[in-house]
Amino acid sequence: MNKRSSHRGLPGFATLARRFPQLGQWLRQAGEPVSRLIVEDGKPVNIDLGGALLYPESEPVWTAARLEAFAGDPDRLGFADTKNCNLSPVSLKLQQNIMSYLGDEGLLKNLARLPVVDVGYLFVFGVGLGTHLPTLLATTPARHVVLIEPYPEFFLHSLATIDWRALFKVADRRNITLHAITQADPDKICEVIEHVVSTHGNVFIEGSYFFCSYYCWAFKEAILRLRDNLKNHYITSGFFEDEIEMLRNSYGNIRNQQRLKILEPKLRRQQSHPVILVGAGPSLDHDMPHLQSLRDRAIIVSCGTSIGILLKNGIRPDMHVEIERGALVYELLAKVRDTYGFEGITLIASSTVDPRVPSLFDDAWFFIRGGLSPSAVLMRGFQDLRMVDPLCCNAAFASVAALGFRNIWLFGLDLAQKEDGCHHARDSVYYQPEHKKWDDDYRRRFDRIVPGNFGGEVRTFWAFDSGRYSLAKAQQYYGVSAVNCSDGAVIVGAQPKVAAAVTLPPPALPREAVLERLAGTLTTVETANLLDKADLDDVLDQASAYLACVDRVVEEWLASEEEFFELETRLVDAICGEHFEEFKRFHVIVRGSLMAMVRLGAFFGTRIAGVEQRRRYQRHFAACFRARCAEMEDITRDLLASLDGGRKEGIAGCLAGRIGATEHPCAV
Repeated sequence: MNKRSSHRGLPGFATLARRFPQLGQWLRQAGEPVSRLIVEDGKPVNIDLGGALLYPESEPVWTAARLEAFAGDPDRLGFADTKNCNLSPVSLKLQQNIMSYLGDEGLLKNLARLPVVDVGYLFVFGVGLGTHLPTLLATTPARHVVLIEPYPEFFLHSLATIDWRALFKVADRRNITLHAITQADPDKICEVIEHVVSTHGNVFIEGSYFFCSYYCWAFKEAILRLRDNLKNHYITSGFFEDEIEMLRNSYGNIRNQQRLKILEPKLRRQQSHPVILVGAGPSLDHDMPHLQSLRDRAIIVSCGTSIGILLKNGIRPDMHVEIERGALVYELLAKVRDTYGFEGITLIASSTVDPRVPSLFDDAWFFIRGGLSPSAVLMRGFQDLRMVDPLCCNAAFASVAALGFRNIWLFGLDLAQKEDGCHHARDSVYYQPEHKKWDDDYRRRFDRIVPGNFGGEVRTFWAFDSGRYSLAKAQQYYGVSAVNCSDGAVIVGAQPKVAAAVTLPPPALPREAVLERLAGTLTTVETANLLDKADLDDVLDQASAYLACVDRVVEEWLASEEEFFELETRLVDAICGEHFEEFKRFHVIVRGSLMAMVRLGAFFGTRIAGVEQRRRYQRHFAACFRARCAEMEDITRDLLASLDGGRKEGIAGCLAGRIGATEHPCAV
């Protein structure tokens, strides 16, 4: 009998193979293991890797020490405050309600540093012999336990040490979902873990645990990358007031155009013409002469506030990209246009930008941001442009990649600073005297250290870090690898190259001809027909049904005396289940703040140790949460009524009652 068949006969093999089908397929096909068990007194105590041992000492002694250290001081993912809850006016009111309650009840000083209940994930790096797993499964508060083992044959060795049948019974009894990852490359490990988090939810990722059962380079690298990557996952997607203003802006952009030109992702001829995306990063100061020498050999695309820097230095971009919806974008662009003019520059913008922005340019191409309220309420039936968030540089990359360009160069997309205070190019709007507050804000932001594009380390912060992370994913999504000439943060997948070494051949076609040909590939639509199909009354009907559903779920949750994890699960199941069609057009308006408020409630509630104190807090939270949901319904009704007025009054009507900008005019 060979090793493979002997492992098949061990207790738990069938259960393990059934619970993890892909792993089971590998196990069934596996031949003789390369490694072998070391057994003493009839018990496995180590794994011989062929000249080296997996554990530096007897595995029972080693694992007992690891578990003791973990119990005393576990490695966890945490946040010091509620900033990552994506607070906005409606959720800030809820936070004020919560803080007042906690203060009155004398709970503020006794909140735990990290959640004591409702933890989303325990990431276990290394299965090995598996003797750590029974203890972890029996004690963890996590709802998902992710097992990362780059050597699948170790699962076979663990069958001789632990009973996987008993392990799964413990997991089932405690409502824990087990996941198995057998990737060996750190980037692949991160990719699969992030997919698990995206699939099963990021609301309760705070407080998640990292446990490493044995030394492995891949584990060390993966954990380092995951800490920042998972924090990007933690960011709530959108907020209510933002959706309201984006609806208002999209309606205005439709209203002010007779025919809307939409950049949809569809099959296009590959474009060999070079494209240079330009951000406003500090390395642009040094690289400006090189960029000037390349101007006539590439299509230049300015991102956000970099348009003013380029024009001041004698470079007129061919295209300009905007994604932010605030009125501030219009005000800044208007000043630049008054000084330099925008002749010959095509605007590529989200349909959600201030409706006055397109009027500054001779031509405007719009893209649809997926998952936002305008795509569900006003612009149904069009394909959204993927990977456009969160920064202008992300929107620019996605736009040119969707247009078919494959020869993409990045200048001034630092997404970091190398020296304190050098967060943008010197000609940036952020350094103008009247915007000193913006400069001061940026100087306080850089709290993350990441690898530099040309080696070493640079400092960044969550928004820039999220932008570079998204650029890495966009290259994979569109099948395009950029060349990064920016002296800032590394962008995975982009080839580093200093600007002075860049040479481009004379283009085969004039860039004007290339852009004219691509303009013919856009989707054009009569806007009058688009507005007629919007059916805003249907959104109002959905709002009433939606709020009734939320009220019912909250009542059932309170009666069950469950934790916040169950509230989030119940809400998702009720709203996104079989009746989703009844809610979806209103849900997309409020969902960001709805889930942010659940997260906000959980941030404090999961830190309250006493069960009865948590139950009283939950009842207070529920009342305030429902009041904020009702407020969102009222504001939405007012908005939809104002849009009908705006249809007759033009831009002024569409802008009336706007909440106001909440974002910086981020250059990259």
